[in-house]
Amino acid sequence: IQVFDELGNFKRKLSSVGNDPREIAIGSDDLVYLADTGDKVNVFTKAGDLVRTISGIPGRPFGVSIFGNRMAVGQEYSSGAGQDVIRIYDVNGSLIKEFGESGSGPGQFKEPRNVEHDSTGNLWVSDYGNHRIQVFDGNGTYLREFGEYAESPFLHNPSAFALDSVGNHYVSDTGSHRVVVLSPLGQFLHAI
Repeated sequence: IQVFDELGNFKRKLSSVGNDPREIAIGSDDLVYLADTGDKVNVFTKAGDLVRTISGIPGRPFGVSIFGNRMAVGQEYSSGAGQDVIRIYDVNGSLIKEFGESGSGPGQFKEPRNVEHDSTGNLWVSDYGNHRIQVFDGNGTYLREFGEYAESPFLHNPSAFALDSVGNHYVSDTGSHRVVVLSPLGQFLHAI
């Protein structure tokens, strides 16, 4: 993982401890949480010092999001029964809850890859294999969804998120080779 300043100048490198680093989140504790597909999340200081490794997170962690003292984790691949879930941990790695199951209905997933908390604590999940985004409250209660092949915005394998300062979501729509910009309520704004 490489760190650059706002002008693109290289600052430092964070060394991954494990297999294959994926998504990054910065917590209110100012620590850097790095999902690693080796069934763990590595936690670093911003200077790059390893603080701890949270091991034993099943499903090849892909996405990670921090809200308060909670850490939500998505996964890269579904390896069978019980794997199409989102897991919520405290920031020290103790499992609080998990929700979801394999399927295509509300609250069901097929490769729930990335997760992102919005400013209100709702959790947005990229349901990669179902070509949609699902939104849950902080306790995992289903709120809404959008995307899929037939709806606007058309999504094909949404993978990663980023939020801007007003709460718009930038979604990496990998199957369509574009970035889709959605309002805080999930309305399509435009594509890049």
